[in-house]
Amino acid sequence: MLPQNTSTQKAPCTFNINLTNSSSVPLSKSNLAAIEKDLNAIFATGGYRATLNNPSAASSAAFNYNLTIYNNFPASYPQDARLDSGTIGYTRATRQIPDSQYPDIYFPGPTGGVSVNHIRASYGAASTNPAALSFIVGGVAAHETIAHYLLMESGHPEQYGTGITADGFDYCKNVNRFISPAVKEQLDKICSSGQLPK
Repeated sequence: MLPQNTSTQKAPCTFNINLTNSSSVPLSKSNLAAIEKDLNAIFATGGYRATLNNPSAASSAAFNYNLTIYNNFPASYPQDARLDSGTIGYTRATRQIPDSQYPDIYFPGPTGGVSVNHIRASYGAASTNPAALSFIVGGVAAHETIAHYLLMESGHPEQYGTGITADGFDYCKNVNRFISPAVKEQLDKICSSGQLPK
């Protein structure tokens, strides 16, 4: 019998989403647990881990993203996001990189939102019951965190056009809930450095 490998396995790179529910849809502990389970399943497709409302679990302080569920995006969000019912989730451009070649440009920061009213307009009233909303929020949280905050992309570039970072996929369906190889390559770099790209 061969000796067992007793070396400790390195813990997966961990990202945390701090979720606040400011909408009129009540989410129970079991709904929040379902969101965390969905999030972790999506991140696990790239070999990572995701937690909900556990900032100290993140591998780096920069790996925390704050998502608020609103009835509709507040006035602090751009008008096009607030008025476009097809905009389900949105990450605010609040991050500046003073020591970069783009010191005056704002990139997607660690704060975003989800609009329940826009979910209802896109998918119907049934999509805003707590269980259905939880499933949608899990997908939106992963998309906004990865596609916009971690990759620092305000749009949806073609090289990240498959999987959870794709533009305009159906959040109600269990498709595209994976991290593509192109995205994994970038996230691996972020995890190795412990910081976001500059």
